[in-house]
Amino acid sequence: MKGSFAQVEEKEIVIGEEKRIFIRNLYGNTKLKTWNSHRLKLTITKHLTGDFSEQEAEKRLKHIELKEKESEKGLSLEVSVPLFILTPDVKIGVDLDVFAPPYINLEIDTGLQKLNGSRKEGYINLSYKDKLLTKIQNVKGSLSILSGPADIEIKNSEGKISVESSSGRITIKGFSGEMNVKNESGDIFLEECLGAIYVRNKSGNITLKGIEALLLSVKTSSGNIKADINPIKEGAYDLESYSGYIKLKLPFHSSCHVRLETKCGKILSEPPFTLEGNEMRLGSGESSLALKTSSGNIYVLHKLEEEKEDGHTYR
Repeated sequence: MKGSFAQVEEKEIVIGEEKRIFIRNLYGNTKLKTWNSHRLKLTITKHLTGDFSEQEAEKRLKHIELKEKESEKGLSLEVSVPLFILTPDVKIGVDLDVFAPPYINLEIDTGLQKLNGSRKEGYINLSYKDKLLTKIQNVKGSLSILSGPADIEIKNSEGKISVESSSGRITIKGFSGEMNVKNESGDIFLEECLGAIYVRNKSGNITLKGIEALLLSVKTSSGNIKADINPIKEGAYDLESYSGYIKLKLPFHSSCHVRLETKCGKILSEPPFTLEGNEMRLGSGESSLALKTSSGNIYVLHKLEEEKEDGHTYR
């Protein structure tokens, strides 16, 4: 008769300030939190489901280890599961809870997602057991994410981030700094973001809300772009969709010069925004916006109106 068994172990390691840590776990969830200590603390929770007695399950679980390896590059910690345990009738899971000092350089590899960079503080949660999801909150510093098919959520962070995903939804809220986002397939949603923002999407919609970036470059090959932007002085904004429409919402008080271009579509605006050819000048034109579609309409709206999918508005 099948049963479920668990075993918990703890490990603590003293870490130097310039230490680089590599953590690899291909068998379960990895959670990371920063704490004010010079020690790296790990809680390893091992799960086993199969037709075993409790004594046999304990023996098998003891063979699942977190192996350490020192090198010139840093300290490597990898979850190791012997091949004799990995049989079709056995289900195995290994979860890691990691408490790390705020100053270390860290890389986490779950097989589908990879994170690397340096953090000052914050919380990172990677999960791919039931739902593929990477969550990052309250992180300061540099961070690079390379992900397989998974959703990614980043909230309340600052510094420099690079996100690249093969598929899944990318959501970033409350970020300031330099951002570079690439997605092969899936929607991208940015809200309340400041700084320099570069977004590329091959297949999927892009939604921008409350953006006050100095530099903004957004392109999608197949998908729509909805952009709620607060242009700032000397800001430069470039929105381009090869196959899809662009809907831009601006405040009444905007001071910007807008250039619009579409090869196969219409350019529509709502009062008080008026077109002069394919251009529009608001205020003294202190910032520049360029909107371009190959196949799709371009709509320029103001923030007091809500738009329907056909581009018409209502109050």
